[in-house]
Order: sequence, then C-alpha cells, then structure tokens
Amino acid sequence: MKSSLSVNDKISKTSTIKIAEFRKHIRKTKPHKHNKYLELVFFVKGTGNHTIDIEQIPIEPNQLFVVRKDQIHFWDITSKPSGYVILLKNSFVEESIDLAMKQLLYEISNYTYLFPKDPRAIQSLFQLMVEEYENNAEENHTILEGMFKALLGKLLQTDHKIVQKNNSLYDNFVALLRDQNTNHTKVEQFAEALHTSPQNLNAVCRKKQDKSASEVLSEYTNSEANRLLIYSDLNINEIAHELNFKDNSHFTKFF
Repeated sequence: MKSSLSVNDKISKTSTIKIAEFRKHIRKTKPHKHNKYLELVFFVKGTGNHTIDIEQIPIEPNQLFVVRKDQIHFWDITSKPSGYVILLKNSFVEESIDLAMKQLLYEISNYTYLFPKDPRAIQSLFQLMVEEYENNAEENHTILEGMFKALLGKLLQTDHKIVQKNNSLYDNFVALLRDQNTNHTKVEQFAEALHTSPQNLNAVCRKKQDKSASEVLSEYTNSEANRLLIYSDLNINEIAHELNFKDNSHFTKFF
C-alpha cells in the first residue's frame, strides 16, 4: 500500500522533549503529521498562513499554535519568521509526577491557537528553556519541567479560547476515534471500549455537540476521508480499507 501521508519525526527516539528556535528559513512545507508528539509553535514575528487539517489560520505576531499528533498541518509563511518550537512526547508527561503540569498541558491541548496576554514574559521563558535545553537536556530534565509548567501557565492567560475543555468521556471518545489502531466502526463497539453504554455515550455527545454518537462518528469518518483524498496519494479502495470499510461500494455509499 502507498504511504497515506508524510510523517515527520524531528525529535530523537531517546528524547521526550525538544526545544528550539523556529527555523528562519522555513517558508512552505508539505502537508504532514507528526510521529507521536505534540508541537507548540510560538511566533514572535511572522506572516502567512498555517493550515491545520482543512482550516487555514493567518499567522500573527505573539501567537501560539498547538498541533496534536493526529492532525495534518503545513506552513505557508510569507516573511522571515522568528519564534520558538517545543516538541513533546507522551512519555514526557507519563514520567512526570507533577499533576498540576499535566492538567495545564491537557488544557492547552484543547486549543488550536491562542494569543497570550503577556508575550514578553513568554518569549523570555522560551529563551531560557532553549538555553537550558542546549546546555544539557537530559541532566536538566527537572529544571526544564519546572520552566515548562511556568510557560504553560503564562500561555493559558488568554481571553482567546478556541476550543473549550471537553467532557472527559467525550474527550476519550474523540481520542479513540483518532487512534489509528482502532478497528471499531459502530457506536456499540466504542461504548464497550470506553466502559459505558451506547445510551450514555449518546447523551454525552448530545450535551457536548448536540449530535448523537453516530453523527459524531459519521462526521469524523467523513472528515478523515476528505483529508486522505486531499492530502494523500491513496486511491478510493485504499482509503476505504484505511477507514475500516468492508468494501469500496460501502464506502462510496457512505461518502
């Protein structure tokens, strides 16, 4: 089978976090996903557009973008950029015993982009983290974790919330939808995996999105099919297989 999409891996296998200045030569990139890490990008300066999935977002100074590992994104930058990038693996969070830091990270992962209230302090924190990371990231893990917690707290001081916090069951449902190892195709299967009933899952979805669980599932499948058609070189049969349809005709009827 052909490759679905380009998957970028800009962090070593042994590292759980990477902090660096945004590369000034970057202008345009191809649509890609990340290899199991979250990316935070803060622009001090820059213009152009950032496309996440199928949403095109203008780039502005003092703006933070949050790119989850399941999302497709690419840059179209029209001026010399300046800023910072943090790449974060799940293992960084799993190894931490700081519950407050984990909660802050959970909150920020529900954003698409935001404009922090105190960009000067945020720029200073990023620069300190870059210097600490470049000195010796492994030995300075505890210091980096403390700085990262402070950074998350400052970033979340904003009035520009893009995605509100999800109900935990709904959040887990969406995470399971995005899991590439999931072969579930029915609401009943998702409910069982989430240790709840289809009725309860429906109620949560209706409260959160005013849609049934089946409608949420259908919309996600439709969106994923669109992304694969737009960004990948897979044919219809391969996309149907990728989305767990039994055959091409079933997929064609659905789509």
